[in-house]
Amino acid sequence: RRIAQHSAHSVSALLSASGMLRQDSTDGLNLLLGALQEVRGYSAKCQQPLPDVQEILATGQNAIRNFCERPARQELARAWLTRHGLQHCVRLLAAQGLLERLPEVAASVELAEKIGLPQRCYKALATLAAGASIEDAHLAPRGLPAGWRKAFSRSVAMEYFVQVGDAKRTQWPWPVAEGAAGGE
Repeated sequence: RRIAQHSAHSVSALLSASGMLRQDSTDGLNLLLGALQEVRGYSAKCQQPLPDVQEILATGQNAIRNFCERPARQELARAWLTRHGLQHCVRLLAAQGLLERLPEVAASVELAEKIGLPQRCYKALATLAAGASIEDAHLAPRGLPAGWRKAFSRSVAMEYFVQVGDAKRTQWPWPVAEGAAGGE
């Protein structure tokens, strides 16, 4: 029980106050995956569920999910902006790390001003967002690109992705169709 709780604190140390990866990189992802695997192993040996440990595990899994969905969410936001004639906003939002948070930017004058989004860009985005309704659910990854399938890791209780025909190529981040990422 104590070992599981101590391990859970190592998961917490890898997360920011907002529940995201403190080290926002593949290395940070791998550290968190290892810590989650350790905590799950120790907590499985406990006879009673440990609510605080379960909560930390859930927070860690959410951080992983957010990190791994980011490429697909960014591509969906890029496509939405382009479809609505706002491709000129893509680079600025991407540079600020806000492309996948498009609904939040569209709804917040303060956030738009903070990142230096030109007023004409923000006004166009806010007007479009109100009429064309850009919501967080619109940026949720749905289907996989051709040649990919989902698999499940029992050690961390999360899905990862396998390239079909090449079982040695696996990845945690949601795959994006070749040629799509970075396109404007």
